[in-house]
Amino acid sequence: MRRTAAIETLCQYLALTFLPIGLWWFRAKPETWMLMLCSFSLMALYGLVVTNIGAYYRFRMPYLMLVLVFCLGTALMARERYRANQQSREQPAGQTAG
Repeated sequence: MRRTAAIETLCQYLALTFLPIGLWWFRAKPETWMLMLCSFSLMALYGLVVTNIGAYYRFRMPYLMLVLVFCLGTALMARERYRANQQSREQPAGQTAG
């Protein structure tokens, strides 16, 4: 069970590395900031109220999942941007895609 929890936590931390990138790309969209404000404020509120750390980890999971979905969406967009950039570099000068 500990190994599974360690793998799950590692995957969460890896996904959260895309949070600053996503916040920068979507900084002009108010829905991004509402999602982050609601998620982080509720996680902070639970952190102040719940005294048992195990219960806190379980209670914060729905709000963390919202942030992780945002991060994974950003990762997929980064991959698509990378692929589009690679294809445009491979294309000879003077030719268009199609």
